[in-house]
Amino acid sequence: MHFNIGDEVVVTGPTRCGSNAHIGKKFKITECDDIYFSTLDLPWFPWRSLELVPLTVGDWVKTISGTIFRIGDIYPFVDGSASVWVSKDGGVQYPSHCLRKLTPLDNDNHRLSHEKWRDRILAIEERLASIEQRLSSLERLQNGQSKYLVMKQWTAGP
Repeated sequence: MHFNIGDEVVVTGPTRCGSNAHIGKKFKITECDDIYFSTLDLPWFPWRSLELVPLTVGDWVKTISGTIFRIGDIYPFVDGSASVWVSKDGGVQYPSHCLRKLTPLDNDNHRLSHEKWRDRILAIEERLASIEQRLSSLERLQNGQSKYLVMKQWTAGP
């Protein structure tokens, strides 16, 4: 099994030196070489002593392509391997190994990014509404002038 920097894992076996003192601890991998993985303040672990933290419904995840979404449901593929089903994407399945669970900090950054875009969209919508009001006002003015000109040219009698 190969892990990547940023993977959230749980310790299930001994450290490189054989200590079982860290079993059950969860951490996000920040350092790795060919066969050992670690983070600040923890020793090195061989890959066989680590497991990916399982994904659960409601977790925010990121795909290899960069798509971020919240897990809607989890069920196995036909071959029995774990997959994730996302209701908002119309039932698209993602293999679990193609997903990375986002940390709370990642979630906050994602939320802030969405808020920034939402604020920009609201500002654009307000500006568009203002422009539409001006155009309507201009149309009314032009229509009024046209009626005035038509009435000005009208003369009574033969």
